[in-house]
Amino acid sequence: MDAISQAVGLINGARACAMKRVGVEMPFLPMDAGRALQMPCPVARIEDALLVLERLRAVKSPAELARLKKASELVIDSMIEVIAKPRPGHHQAAAFRCAEDRER
Repeated sequence: MDAISQAVGLINGARACAMKRVGVEMPFLPMDAGRALQMPCPVARIEDALLVLERLRAVKSPAELARLKKASELVIDSMIEVIAKPRPGHHQAAAFRCAEDRER
């Protein structure tokens, strides 16, 4: 089930017509998805909640910070390895193969 279908189900299950607003990330909301969100409760306004959601995402737990640190370290390690392997005359595809070989 896609995210819009899930949201519509939640709206329907939450006495949708009592809702006055539905917060969404407008830059990422396709028009058809916006219409689908509006259907269960035509009186509710769809409002841009991008800034609020970005602020909420900015707060990280210690576990999230640890995962971000590990992911960053892995990216740096792979970049160093890929940059170090190719020699003059090698193509970009050879660099990608080096990276893929490392993952295995």
